[in-house]
Amino acid sequence: MQNTRNKRSGFTLVELLVVIAIIALLVGILLPALSKARKNANQVKCLTNARAIGQGFTQFGSDNRDNYPLPTLIDRVGDTETINTGNDRRDRTGAIYSILIFQDILVPESMVSPAEANGSIRANEEYEFTTPEGAQNPRRASWDPKFKGTPVAEGSGIQGIDPTVGHTSYAHATPYGARRAQWKNTFSTSVPIVANRGPVYQDTQTPDPQQGWQQELNSQQGEASTANLVHGSFGEWRGNVVYADNSGGFENDPDPASVTFNDTTGSDPIAQRDNLFVDETNEGNNLQDQARRNAYLRLYSQGASSSDIQNIGTVLDPGSGFAWADGV
Repeated sequence: MQNTRNKRSGFTLVELLVVIAIIALLVGILLPALSKARKNANQVKCLTNARAIGQGFTQFGSDNRDNYPLPTLIDRVGDTETINTGNDRRDRTGAIYSILIFQDILVPESMVSPAEANGSIRANEEYEFTTPEGAQNPRRASWDPKFKGTPVAEGSGIQGIDPTVGHTSYAHATPYGARRAQWKNTFSTSVPIVANRGPVYQDTQTPDPQQGWQQELNSQQGEASTANLVHGSFGEWRGNVVYADNSGGFENDPDPASVTFNDTTGSDPIAQRDNLFVDETNEGNNLQDQARRNAYLRLYSQGASSSDIQNIGTVLDPGSGFAWADGV
């Protein structure tokens, strides 16, 4: 007997719309979860990079009487870069990190955060580990001077260097003035040495607790800095911080609870939380710039020379041509 029932050859329109609606719903549920998972993965990878840099400083120090690298002390005769007598500013971020890479302690790829939001900061894929062409005496060079810490012009007399590209996302402790004493293996749990780069704040002293730290308003260095977008958001910095004992983790504030300085400007000394990206002027009573020791992490396009130390407040100020932040 012939089967006369109609054979269905596909979905009805209603069934197709139901399937599409279910798929759209699943996508709406899964996409935020995937985005969060990717963000968390970037944070972990970024912390791994920052810890590698911190460990790099420690390793270098263990072979050099506990001192961290300073180009002016390593390249005393100017084989790598020209020495400007009395105005030697080679102790900059790019040269400091380049020394660690040249000695195979770090790799260029680990110097850039996977969450980096500034397109002008990217890994140096052409790093020269032997006889770097940019050096004054390539066969006796101590680092590749084409490795840059900031996406602005730096160094002197270096050929073939791109003035618009920087090669690292990670700010480091300041090796100038009184802070130079901590540019070494202290193994302290409360001395930060590496962190995701940060914005510029309009406060110069510890603000009212109710107000909190305020970034520069409507500024590419402050609120609109891409440093905020690495792990935070517009006007809010979050990031990874690594300490001298190689501990570290993700911080939601620029002034971690474990990092303090002694404020003696009032009648009673008090420990204040230390903003990593502010040279707080309320450390001590009438303490001069070169004597302050509070934590201050930046990327330096130029290093401070001996003649700069007496006026080191200029060196520490983003926009001065020394310390770098977005927009300068």
